[in-house]
Amino acid sequence: VSYSDGEPTPAPDSFVRVRRPIIIWPVYCDNGMKVELVEMTVNGARVNAEYNNARRAVVYRPVDPLQPDPYRVRCRVRLNGNRLVDKEWNFTVHDNATDPAPQPDAVQVAMWQEANRLRQSAGLPPFRLNANLCAAALAHTNYMKLNNVVGHLEKPGLAGYTGEDVLRRALAFGFDGTECFEDVHSGSGTPQEAVRALYNAPYHRMLFLRPGELEFGAGATDRFFAVSTGGSNVQGVVFSPGDNSRDIPVSWDGIETPNPLFAHTGAKAPTGYVITLFSFGPNPAPIRVTDAKLQEAQPRAVTVNAPAFVVEQSVLRPGDIRLPAEFLRIIVEHPETVSEYLWSVTSPDWQARATRPDLPDASAAALLVEALNPVITGQVIYADERFREVPLGDETKKLLVDSTGAKSGRLNRLLLEDAFPDYLRQPKNALPDTGQPLPTVLSAGQLIDPEGLLTALRAGETPAARHIWSQFSRNTRMALARLAGTNNPVAPPLTEALNTLIVGPNLYDATAYADVPLRQVTQDLLSAQPPINVAALNRLLLEDAFPGRLSAGPPEEEKPGAEVPCWLNHANNDSELKPKTDNGFWVPGAFLIPKAPLKPDTTYFVTVSAHLQNGSDSGTDISRRWKFRTGRESAPVVVKTDAPKPVVVVEPPSFSFSRKVHVLPKREWYLNVENPPENPAWPMRVLVTGEADAVFVDQKITAQPGQKTGMKMEFNSQTQPRLEVFSLKPGDDPNTPIYQF
Repeated sequence: VSYSDGEPTPAPDSFVRVRRPIIIWPVYCDNGMKVELVEMTVNGARVNAEYNNARRAVVYRPVDPLQPDPYRVRCRVRLNGNRLVDKEWNFTVHDNATDPAPQPDAVQVAMWQEANRLRQSAGLPPFRLNANLCAAALAHTNYMKLNNVVGHLEKPGLAGYTGEDVLRRALAFGFDGTECFEDVHSGSGTPQEAVRALYNAPYHRMLFLRPGELEFGAGATDRFFAVSTGGSNVQGVVFSPGDNSRDIPVSWDGIETPNPLFAHTGAKAPTGYVITLFSFGPNPAPIRVTDAKLQEAQPRAVTVNAPAFVVEQSVLRPGDIRLPAEFLRIIVEHPETVSEYLWSVTSPDWQARATRPDLPDASAAALLVEALNPVITGQVIYADERFREVPLGDETKKLLVDSTGAKSGRLNRLLLEDAFPDYLRQPKNALPDTGQPLPTVLSAGQLIDPEGLLTALRAGETPAARHIWSQFSRNTRMALARLAGTNNPVAPPLTEALNTLIVGPNLYDATAYADVPLRQVTQDLLSAQPPINVAALNRLLLEDAFPGRLSAGPPEEEKPGAEVPCWLNHANNDSELKPKTDNGFWVPGAFLIPKAPLKPDTTYFVTVSAHLQNGSDSGTDISRRWKFRTGRESAPVVVKTDAPKPVVVVEPPSFSFSRKVHVLPKREWYLNVENPPENPAWPMRVLVTGEADAVFVDQKITAQPGQKTGMKMEFNSQTQPRLEVFSLKPGDDPNTPIYQF
């Protein structure tokens, strides 16, 4: 028969930031021991506390708000067998305590939304936004700013102190939970970018991927950010990126403490996006990977499909006709059987216009196109008596064997060319006969990601997206915009809107499509003079502008192809991924780190076999294969100036960072800078500071175009210093860092 007790809440001698703090004293009963009676007083007044079996603790939340004063808690528990256990401690309600916790602001809501977007891409339920956790996270970012530190622990006595660790801070702000986890970040960028940076860093991604229903908090103060989660502790293994997830980044910058790259000699950033698997639950198991590989999907052939209707590529254009006035006169006079047939199928109105005297070539060509295209796109016109005197070409004879469906238009065009070889010419750059029509109009089922496509169009995600959105009518844009944020289906109205563009004028714009990789079939149609199928061209231009969002035909199953070189981190080779002998914090996971950035707009397959060592038993074997698709790389930013040519704004030099481990306080850091060849020489200031803004390094360096610059720094410090790089290039702000660690 035994029992034990734990640290009470609020923590002894601590300050709480809410006026109705939850008061908890853990009492753990084992081997038949149980709680029979609970008594609690707060400043001498008896309160209605109860023992919560689920939490294994005495719990009391004040009914009325407490005044900002010191409070003393006395708690006595009677266990079976008349054994008495008691506890006394003090806490203080802070002068600035609120009731309830403040509601999250717009920045905190934006960070929560971004975290949910990332979490749900792994197939997990969304976080619930928690005002208490938000208040605690915001207070911690204020502490980091006031003391110029980045970390999870706070020191009593320093400005902004609200609690030693994340759970104590959460409880001080009224969080009603037993577990809490936290990620912190420091750097330039928006709050959403800070959330993405934490998620992209493999060790820190674990916080976002805990299974179950979880509470979420976030805070931002200047360049300091914190996110925290609490609640469920569900057992399970979670993989990231999730199966069939899209728009995954192609690379990771390698900035994280601790750093998984340190497990591999010579490993350098940037790497490809890191694949992670984590083990969760009350007793998470270390993961030992037995086999893992990342494979790029095999290239898929461009397919064409047979949609609802097709604009035949065999129809006539005015430029296809030689000597149009003379050709028109032959049809009007119809001296032989084919011309006689053509005259017979025209309307009296057309015949009246065609017999006007002295028609110019342009008018004659227009009349011929008007009369002959219905013939070409109609029923097969061949009859033995009609074409008995016409020498037929080899392709015409071949198509006569199969003169149905998609080939009828091509056959009729060839029959007319054979009958009038002096007047009809082959279309320039005509596409080879594939046996299938080119795709034109869309069906709703061919929009793979209608919501994402609409978002990309409305946001002007790329120059091509902005151009295509501008081609919709004002009423169409308004109708589509009203669909955003509703439960109404997006695919049908968006399909209808896109089809109006497909059957309209040529969508191609050289500037808008400058960065869009066009397939060869699109280029062939684009270069045809005169254009031979504008509707098919427009359909292909839409597919090329939004790869993966518009189906190019019946979906073809993707298959794994070439293997991608990767580093593997797991419990066998990464000290952070295996349990600590002193029960310290460890990460129950494994990482597959591509050695180079991945390709944009590409599908990748991941195959993993691993062993979870569950305590003293034989453990569990897991095996899984899944796929994800990377997003697009950012297009270069072009700024229009008064200069004759546009000026391309180049990206700053790229940075990588490493450090050599020494016994504190000695530290040795290495900063590597690589300046792209198209950049000018780039002068910079490197600044390393510690507590109270103590300066360890303040040095100027210049990164030359196309060269790598290295810098070694040695200094003594027992705190975590901060490294910042400032651009000294004319026109840049010398006080805003372009790189931070």
